Amino acid sequence: MAPHDTDYQIFDKSGDVLETGGFTYAYPQHLAPGQVGYFADETLIDGAKPDQIGKVEADAFFSEADSAEATTFEFDRIKVIREEFSDGYVVSGLITADQDTDSAAVAVLFFGSGGKFLGFTSTN
Repeated sequence: MAPHDTDYQIFDKSGDVLETGGFTYAYPQHLAPGQVGYFADETLIDGAKPDQIGKVEADAFFSEADSAEATTFEFDRIKVIREEFSDGYVVSGLITADQDTDSAAVAVLFFGSGGKFLGFTSTN
């Protein structure tokens, strides 16, 4: 299945909407029955601090996809290295596809102990 028309709302602790938006990418873009995927997006809420966020709600709608549409990627030699001049990280690796591909959106999702989501980085 392929996602489309996905959106989200971010609420403060009193239930007021702080931000709305739409997801640009889903990882992976095509899901087989029972497969887990992730939506990722970046936003800046002017003046809001993380402890003010109450909840995030997301809606996703899917459509059937032909399995021929899906490209299979393999990832190898993935490295996560702390940047020298900031608090960030650099992710590198080798990606190969099972068919010719004009472009791809790639994301690395970071999880802490217990599976808690920490953040992500992405590129085209």
